[in-house]
Amino acid sequence: MKKLLCLLIFSNIIFSSSTYSQNIIFEDTLNLKKGVYRTFDEFKFNDPSLNFDFNAIPIPKTKSHKRYKINLSNYHPKNFETIFGFCDGQNVYLCDYHSLLSEDTEFDKIQYLGIYSIFYEHRIVIKNGPSNSQHMYIDDEFILSVLDIKSGDKFPLNKRTIKKILSNDSQLLNDFNNSKNKNSDSTLIKFTEKYIKSNYSSIELSRKRVMSVSDINSFFKKTVNDSTLEAYYKRIENEFNNNPTFIKFVISETFHKNNRIKKKGIKVWHDLDGDPRHSCKIGIWSYYSADGKLIEEIEYNLYGERIK
Repeated sequence: MKKLLCLLIFSNIIFSSSTYSQNIIFEDTLNLKKGVYRTFDEFKFNDPSLNFDFNAIPIPKTKSHKRYKINLSNYHPKNFETIFGFCDGQNVYLCDYHSLLSEDTEFDKIQYLGIYSIFYEHRIVIKNGPSNSQHMYIDDEFILSVLDIKSGDKFPLNKRTIKKILSNDSQLLNDFNNSKNKNSDSTLIKFTEKYIKSNYSSIELSRKRVMSVSDINSFFKKTVNDSTLEAYYKRIENEFNNNPTFIKFVISETFHKNNRIKKKGIKVWHDLDGDPRHSCKIGIWSYYSADGKLIEEIEYNLYGERIK
């Protein structure tokens, strides 16, 4: 009994703080977890919350660099489900910000995983036609880019941005300024990798994160301390009030025509699906007959999906 009580107290401390320390994805590249990242935070900490059987499929139409899609035949996402990227267990792939999880979404593969992850980002550009033509046309370009693990920002890797990266390493910056072919991809990649390897120990990286999606879903489970539904609601509400991820929290009730309770549960608004206007059911919902009898309790995850 004492061990159980200590475990519950320890669990409450973890969840009430809403943050914990964790390894960052490039520190354990031999153990990349297969799955889809809903957020940058999930990517950063190698913690994809969507795990299902899928394959990365190269797109044959792309030119100089491959792009990829994923096969969703074993998964049927909701139309509001936004994602950050995915991992096939060996490589990591990124999509455009606020992309939806669908078989039409295209991804760029990360070439080098680190503090600055290097990849070729696909861009659609409008170009002028021949000089004797007034027509314009659409073309594909692949821009050498980096993803900053500290901020989640993506930006082109060029002569200007590499100097910002190297600004606190005078020796490397000087070597770059004296190098040939400063605008070549190979030179930019070489100096970015050198900077990461020589400065990794001195770069401060935040290892604190809000609860992962899987942690929050686990938190919805009833515990021995939830003696009543009201106690359960109060525990969830206290956590959400202390967590900036969540925008709004309400206890929702619907009634039969005879004013008896029909259903009751928790609704939340959050930005984890890319749309803060969207509300969803979470946790345990209770459904009652018109004579007040409990028919069933259904559990929903963070995205309002029924848990089987």
